Amino acid sequence: MYGLTMSNELTTPDIFAGIPQLVFSRLRPAHVNMMLFGFLSTAFYGAWYFIVPRLCKTPLRSDRAANILLILWNLTVVAGTIALMNGDTQGKEYTEYPWYIDWPIEILLVVNAVIIFQTIAARVEPKLYVSLWYIGGSVVWIALMYCIGSVM
Repeated sequence: MYGLTMSNELTTPDIFAGIPQLVFSRLRPAHVNMMLFGFLSTAFYGAWYFIVPRLCKTPLRSDRAANILLILWNLTVVAGTIALMNGDTQGKEYTEYPWYIDWPIEILLVVNAVIIFQTIAARVEPKLYVSLWYIGGSVVWIALMYCIGSVM
């Protein structure tokens, strides 16, 4: 939706004249962050919550916490996108969400790491697959890098 609106603005620049939420400079960060946090990050959550229990041969430690986390994640992404559409931004490429959206995202990333590591710690499978090392590293690295790049 955002991509189509932006492409229309490139061909007819005055199509949304007078609507500040629909100018290109607000649509692009909203589009990029929706794809990054709304699509790709949610896909990572789904992959982690599918792969880790299968490699550990144990159920996810807390299905309820994971479901609540994903609901809160999506609500946070929607709130951040609304903030970007209204012009509230940090002005840093790929981390445009304002500070009051950064903190919930960081907290949810840490909660995700706790869920993943609790599942790995409770594994029944005696082998610790290399994939679990990479998933554990990526979970920690993403939370750490988001903190360094956005929150601090």
